[in-house]
Amino acid sequence: FRMPKLRLLANGRRRVENFIESFPVLPMQPPSPAPGQASQARAQIREWMHSLLNVKTGEELAPRSKHTILRRIVTLYNWLDREKGFHASVPNLKELDLPGESKVELAYTQEDMRALLQAAQTGDEVTIITTLAQVACREGELCSLDPEHPARRSPTNPPCACCGPDRRRGSAMLTRNATGGGWVHAFGKPTSANRTGKRVLYVPEESYQLLAKHLQLYGRMSLRAEPLTPKRLRDWLRKRAIAIGIYQVGENTHAFRRAFEAEFQRN
Repeated sequence: FRMPKLRLLANGRRRVENFIESFPVLPMQPPSPAPGQASQARAQIREWMHSLLNVKTGEELAPRSKHTILRRIVTLYNWLDREKGFHASVPNLKELDLPGESKVELAYTQEDMRALLQAAQTGDEVTIITTLAQVACREGELCSLDPEHPARRSPTNPPCACCGPDRRRGSAMLTRNATGGGWVHAFGKPTSANRTGKRVLYVPEESYQLLAKHLQLYGRMSLRAEPLTPKRLRDWLRKRAIAIGIYQVGENTHAFRRAFEAEFQRN
């Protein structure tokens, strides 16, 4: 069995390999399960998850670590589903009765985002902050605004103006709306419902103008003339937030999406 080359799996490769090695046959749901068979694979995985121990202390693994491992296993099954055609055999791994994951999920306030904009040192930073705040895109989706992004070059994606050998480049990746602003195709994490990860982002006028200028100048999303990657984006945002005294654990690029959602609900 050859492991898929995915970042989420690579970061926890040993755990995923342990999962595969723990079963003579990888738990799969039969294509046409008889009564009771549909939950058999799920029960096997649930039992394995509950048996995990901390290798250093021998105590039960922390809830957050279990949820991280489960996400990697789900990524593995999604890869089997998407690339190897095992769709009918992928078990449902939702709600495995694991202990609650204690996450700190904070949103930026309007004042925080204004402070970040005021502290921006380059046009790149203004474009990135404004786009994250107004479009509420994920970090991977923003970084995918690059004609050399693997998903745009992939021959397996359905042909369109943003994919393939004749794909649009630079500011041509953006499409204008007659009423102002526009939209752009972006790529995020594939899911069982969206196997290509392709999404449409609607871009307000201010962000549209900034993105169009940025993409025309650099040809792709960049930060200090270097290609924008999720890690580079996270590291830069954390350092900038610490420098202006607004950083808290749990505030990251996703804090912009939470702020957008909170503002939407208020209005």
